[in-house]
Amino acid sequence: MAHGSHTDKALKRISEMKDDKLDLSWLNIRSVPPLSPTLKALDCSYSNIDELPELPPTLESLKMSFTKLKVLPALPSSLISIECKNCKNLAIQKMPDETIASFKERWAILQQTL
Repeated sequence: MAHGSHTDKALKRISEMKDDKLDLSWLNIRSVPPLSPTLKALDCSYSNIDELPELPPTLESLKMSFTKLKVLPALPSSLISIECKNCKNLAIQKMPDETIASFKERWAILQQTL
């Protein structure tokens, strides 16, 4: 469950989510409830979030700039974009080989379309 003075706002945004994109940016919350298994984009930038639940296997975009995150859950191989500006407390672990391979594969496909 989301905790913080903006919990109600976070729950409203979750209930009104469209196109499998969830924007929790600029909310005073520390955590979020379990995410939709079809979620494609999550933006929790400029919040007080210090932990994330398990990320769904469909997630393509994760924005987490200016948060209080210290560690990340496992990153799904579907992830295309990560934005993390000024994440001073975040300890980045080595990305799993399958995530790196997925990035390389998607980059190669993108280059062919340009």
